[in-house]
Amino acid sequence: IVAEAPGAEEDQYGRPLIGVSGWETYRMLEDARWFPPGISKHIIDNFHPWYDPIEKRMRISNPNFLPLDQALDNAGVFITNTCHERPPGNEIDLFFGNRIDAKRESLDNVFGRSPRRPIIEGIQQLRNDIERIRPKFILALGNTALWALTGLTGITKWRGSILRVENGPVGNFGIKLIPTFHSADVLREWTHRFVVVRDMVQANYERTFPEVR
Repeated sequence: IVAEAPGAEEDQYGRPLIGVSGWETYRMLEDARWFPPGISKHIIDNFHPWYDPIEKRMRISNPNFLPLDQALDNAGVFITNTCHERPPGNEIDLFFGNRIDAKRESLDNVFGRSPRRPIIEGIQQLRNDIERIRPKFILALGNTALWALTGLTGITKWRGSILRVENGPVGNFGIKLIPTFHSADVLREWTHRFVVVRDMVQANYERTFPEVR
């Protein structure tokens, strides 16, 4: 699963999709049967440690809960971002320049967009992750992930489409891909939730075979 960029909690803990939008991602993945029933609640309720004033140390609320890493491993899922630096105000588009910015800052045109350093470095890391993990399928969350993996833009137009990781900034891997709205978008536009869950259901089926039928 490829999301976009860290928010406040992701930046603090150094891993993607653990803030409020991440919680909603796990709920939707469970609704789409990527995870067994109840897993998202275990992840959400027990991820963050709390301070025990008696023992004066950080503890988790339930020592027997299913850790996030184990839940993802059991589901065969690896989660990362397109960019690994938190954008100002959580606005990922600020890491891209417009035409005036591109000329003033000497930004290269990369498949119709002018990425700044955090995006360029993130794409290199994403390329390394794909080469290392060799995923059989990718679920792309949001427009930036769609662009990085395919060179296409317009998540509303392309969401739910069966595509390949090719002809984009990351390179030509040929891996099957389905893009959908980011969970942060769902929190802003709740009517998109049904659409994302539907896309995740389709993605969960499509990831069981490599070819495009």
